[in-house]
Amino acid sequence: MAACATVNPRPVFHARKPQLANDYIETARLGQTEHGSFVLTMLSPVAPQLNAHSDTELFPGDPFERQVVKTLIGAVGLTAEAAEVASTTGTFTPFQDAVSGGVSANLCEALVGLFSVGDPVRMELSVAWAQNRPQPPAALSRVALTKDFVPAISEAARMFRARDVLEAYAVQGPVVKLERAENEPEGRVTIYAPIEDVMRKVVVTLSAEDYEKAMAAHRAYRQVRVVGDVKRDGRSYRVQSHVSFSFAQDDNESLF
Repeated sequence: MAACATVNPRPVFHARKPQLANDYIETARLGQTEHGSFVLTMLSPVAPQLNAHSDTELFPGDPFERQVVKTLIGAVGLTAEAAEVASTTGTFTPFQDAVSGGVSANLCEALVGLFSVGDPVRMELSVAWAQNRPQPPAALSRVALTKDFVPAISEAARMFRARDVLEAYAVQGPVVKLERAENEPEGRVTIYAPIEDVMRKVVVTLSAEDYEKAMAAHRAYRQVRVVGDVKRDGRSYRVQSHVSFSFAQDDNESLF
């Protein structure tokens, strides 16, 4: 999550990750275990700083690996602060305001998941900054979370997910349900399609012309494809607005 947030902070990260984040994950490694209760060490290699005061760049920027670690510990710290405020005020705003700092539904879910392992009362994240580069100024080196924060963090993750919209998302699958009121030109169609690699029921409202296409596809056991903004709606999903509706590309034969 921290690698994705370093590229582009978002309230929810989906299955497709930025390539830069995927490349970083390939370099990160689990370190040697330590004595203690549930101590997990992660190694994040970073290149040494060379020519710190060159003629071309007096203040060189941090490499991506260093930025990711800064984002991670900073985002965990912001999550703890947001949870503390939200627990007393009952508002979601502190979490929303922290998205630009790396807080997301994914991070909240990961932290809640860590508390479910062994049921700890307290969890601590600490960073030992590499000696081959100067320690980042004003960067956190240690953050603590307590079990009291878990309900607020869990609820924040749920709300992030509930408000999430998959923009310009391609939904493709068979039509499993058709609904149209008498004398109404528009109709509702339910498509069974993968959303983030999980099969879901997706509802879309279609014009009279597109509804006829959906009925033809249903009769012929053909898949359809709709592209639009998709949002969770209870146990299913809904296409809030769509820019195209057609037979799936692999349907070579005409239905008309």
